[in-house]
Amino acid sequence: MQAGASVVAPEAVNTRSNRDRYLLSSLMEEAITSSQMEGAATTRDVAKALIRSRRQGGGGG
Repeated sequence: MQAGASVVAPEAVNTRSNRDRYLLSSLMEEAITSSQMEGAATTRDVAKALIRSRRQGGGGG
């Protein structure tokens, strides 16, 4: 129940570029947290690098 998060943009998200960057970061964090809850054994840094490289992970479809 406590694992969920509300998305509240900080004050600095005032341009389209900053907003897009913030949204992408939020989506990456959600995906990483979800994967870790399902048992993925990785660090946040490794998971972010995997997402950024657009490679497919071990259990992906």
